[in-house]
Parts: sequence; C-alpha cells; structure tokens
Amino acid sequence: MRLTNSEAGYGLVHWAIHWATVGLVFWLFYLGWTMTDLPLSPQKFQDYALHKSLGLTVLMLAGLRIVWRRLNEVPPLPDGMKRHETILAKATHHGIYVLLVLIPLTGWLYSGATASPANYFGLWEVPDLIGANETAAKVLKVIHEWAGNLLAVFIILHVAGALKHHFIDRDTVLTRMLRPVKD
Repeated sequence: MRLTNSEAGYGLVHWAIHWATVGLVFWLFYLGWTMTDLPLSPQKFQDYALHKSLGLTVLMLAGLRIVWRRLNEVPPLPDGMKRHETILAKATHHGIYVLLVLIPLTGWLYSGATASPANYFGLWEVPDLIGANETAAKVLKVIHEWAGNLLAVFIILHVAGALKHHFIDRDTVLTRMLRPVKD
C-alpha cells in the first residue's frame, strides 16, 4: 500500500487522516447535541471533557492534513467537470478545512473564557488561550455552534457530491477515498 498520494488516488496517510477525522467529527456532533441537555452530573462533565479532547485531536489532525496536503499531490478532479462543479467542490473542501480549524479553536477559546480549562484525555491540562471573559464566552459559544452547523452543511454537500460522482457521473472520485491507493 502506498503511503503518499498519486494521480490515481489517496495514499494511506491521507486516507487514514480523512477517515479518522470523519469518525471524530461525527462523535463530536453527537456529544455536542446531547451533552448540553444533560442535567448537571458527573456524566455531563465527562462528556464535556471528552468533547474538548476530541476537538483538540481534530485540530491536530486538521493541521497535519493541511501540511500533508501541501507536501503531496492530490488526485486531480475528473475531466469534463463543469466550471460551477469545480468551484463548488473546491469551495466545499476549503470550507471544511477552515471549519476543522475554526471550530476547535473557538471551543478552546471558549473553555478559557468560561474558566473551564481543557484537560487532554486526562494526560495534561491544556493552557488557556484567553482568560475568563463573560462577553467573549457568549460570542465564542455562538461562533462555535454556528460553525458546527455550517460544517454539517458542508459535510452534506461533500457527501452529496461524492455520491453524484459515483452514481451519476460514474467516475472514481468516491472509490479513490474509500481505500488507499496501491502502488
């Protein structure tokens, strides 16, 4: 199995980062939607702590993926794509990348603004980026939630595009991300 990307598809590293991020983002969505409605309890604190740790992991994976993408070619878009499809595909990918950085950063800032520091999987306390600030906390919470909703929209667009490529265009866009490319 090839580690790096090629014109034919994505290598093992890119593929693994992609699917690890997908799994973590869905877990984060689940926690984000359920933890806020929990009554004040040890479970609520555990869910928030897990949400913070997973979010920081997504931030690290996003950084790694951006660097990896800069160092490796990515398979080209299929020939014959219409201009608006190419623009939409690139905008969706860029939007996802921006949000995979923005959402964890606003969550991290929110933790500091609410004087509720993150503790990375119980291994170490993550330093606050800002101090306690009620006004900043309100703004950051709104940005974090709206950015999460926007990410959900981008994910839907991304999946719809992949399915269109597979079932309508009958090209390899979806299949080349389902498994790493071989040499």
